[in-house]
Amino acid sequence: MGAEDVRTSPGAFFDDVATLMLRGDPRLTPLGPHRLADDHFRRRAEQVRHSVWNMQNRMSLRALRRGAAVAAGLEHDAVTHRDLYAPLCVDSCPLVTTAVPAMRVGPVPGPMLLTDGSHVFLSGPEGTRVSGSVWASQDPVILAAATAVFEECWRAARPWQEATDRPVLERRTYEVALRLADGAGDREIAAELGISRRTVSAEVRTVIDWLQARGRGHAIALLVGVGR
Repeated sequence: MGAEDVRTSPGAFFDDVATLMLRGDPRLTPLGPHRLADDHFRRRAEQVRHSVWNMQNRMSLRALRRGAAVAAGLEHDAVTHRDLYAPLCVDSCPLVTTAVPAMRVGPVPGPMLLTDGSHVFLSGPEGTRVSGSVWASQDPVILAAATAVFEECWRAARPWQEATDRPVLERRTYEVALRLADGAGDREIAAELGISRRTVSAEVRTVIDWLQARGRGHAIALLVGVGR
């Protein structure tokens, strides 16, 4: 496969970059497993000037938190964000719509993070020896194809409100929900957030109702994506 053979249709693109990864093509740089790649993301985040285009076909609360920590350095007006998630992400990680309220949902053939149109991060294909790894590229042909793929997926996407009727949570409710997902008790949450236990109890009830959960335990399971 030559440089000119990276196709720009979404499914084909991910097939082609998977082939390049497995062949050890030098235009793709392996960064190691996902759990060790955050430093690379943080360094890149410090250099971003214009745009961050992110699309994910899977989402978990742990991934949401890691992404939020990396993205903390990107919160300035000069950077435009496009966040696209597969519809199932809204169920596997209900808090994602509150954390990323401008997100859209639609078909996502694979995960991708494209920054400034000049750096792209991709995941190793599942079921292969590079599964669970992160790769980066600055190759012009790969970047052009990645940009075309993201733009096509973005055009096909729709507002996340079409995937769920749950509204965005208020900030305090969201913070309580994050701690609830960790299994923290009302006393612990109250102390950490500097609010009363009665307020925490009311917020927990709000989260339970928001999730249409059967109770606290079920709500925790739903928040971490194992309750359905």
